[in-house]
Amino acid sequence: MSMLCKCGHVMSDKIVPNKVIYWTYTKENWVQRLRFAKGKYPKGEYPNIEFLAVRNCEKCGRLHYIRDEGKHVYIMKTCIHY
Repeated sequence: MSMLCKCGHVMSDKIVPNKVIYWTYTKENWVQRLRFAKGKYPKGEYPNIEFLAVRNCEKCGRLHYIRDEGKHVYIMKTCIHY
């Protein structure tokens, strides 16, 4: 999927691996995923594992994700510690 950033850069996750898309899970969902991968679920039973795809603009550093209510964009501020 391709997505256009506000800075004009086209973010694409068509080539794998890439530095555009990151998958996020809650701790509970990650544990469910590990249990499923290790075969600890009964045969034919599949857990409902929710995740969130976060896209990173390599040009400006904005983070984008889409939820039911629309597209959200975050700008990461640089922290300088002295």
